[in-house]
Amino acid sequence: MSENTIKIKIKSWTECPIDVYYRLKDIESDDAMPVYDKEVAIISILADVSEDDIWNLNIEDFKKLQSQTKWINNAIMNDVNKLKFKKITIDGTKYDIVTDMQKFTVGQYIDFQTFWSKRINDNMKNVIGNILACLIVPSGKKYGEGYDINELAVTIYQKFDIETAFELISFFFTCWLRSIQNSLTYCKRMMKRKKTNKELSQQQMEETEKSLIDGFILLTQ
Repeated sequence: MSENTIKIKIKSWTECPIDVYYRLKDIESDDAMPVYDKEVAIISILADVSEDDIWNLNIEDFKKLQSQTKWINNAIMNDVNKLKFKKITIDGTKYDIVTDMQKFTVGQYIDFQTFWSKRINDNMKNVIGNILACLIVPSGKKYGEGYDINELAVTIYQKFDIETAFELISFFFTCWLRSIQNSLTYCKRMMKRKKTNKELSQQQMEETEKSLIDGFILLTQ
């Protein structure tokens, strides 16, 4: 098989599904894997061919394919202050984005909190599809009604591009952190005015500060 018959199918982060992103990330973070093994594995994923097909290429064809994968070294850029879209299309189906938690149903909020807390033990990789499924709803439908949420989570993980996914999550959690920051400011003001139980306010403030720190750590990962 020559380079002419092997084509790089994923050419940017906007074309890269979430599951492929995590496969690439696992390869990049594997310190025990030799450099050339990593490069072959990455090209095989992006070209959707076996690693044997890549190993059997001549070196010039390999280098040509390798030059087309340099984009994976680029950071996934996000504008977390403004969401550029309210609707998206995944695998031919249209979806609405729900970023206002005040518009969440009780079930939607509980599901979100459940999967968000699981990220600590399960790793974000294992729950990102479920978290996004709390924010992405088929157009014209209410959360959890008339569709399978678990199937949507799998579809999102396999079909939704990582750049848009990161943009959505970054935007949502930036808004959430601003809300926590406002709550922290309020607690401090109330303590100064001595209008509430000081011991209780101190505990609430410490818990709020911890949530704020944890959130900012997440956005830098």
